[in-house]
Amino acid sequence: MAKTDNDLQRLISTRQCPTCGHVYPGKPKATKPSPAMDIDAMSDAELFAYRKRTAIAGDLAFVRAISSPALQAHIDGLVKPSKADCARVTCMWRMERGAADRAANVPAIGSPRWVEALESSELAEVA
Repeated sequence: MAKTDNDLQRLISTRQCPTCGHVYPGKPKATKPSPAMDIDAMSDAELFAYRKRTAIAGDLAFVRAISSPALQAHIDGLVKPSKADCARVTCMWRMERGAADRAANVPAIGSPRWVEALESSELAEVA
């Protein structure tokens, strides 16, 4: 069933997760776009501090790009993501990916079936 504009407006105004229905407290904070950083001009200490400060957002952006729409909605609902949120989302993605691989009959990495497939593909490349 397609969402109507009223449904979407209700979700936006109440900050409700579209997948689980969880209502997030408070109003969303206005975010200012961050200025572009010239990492070539940074010292090693400045670059380390910058990467440490932006690591969680970068990791979540990567997982969001490769995840399902439900997990993307969950990531979008995080107000101030923490390291624990990042670890939880990554774990959720691994569980989704594992379920999808099992449904597609893809062997688990390290299993005898996977080793056999790897060895046969390596032999095919050599020949």
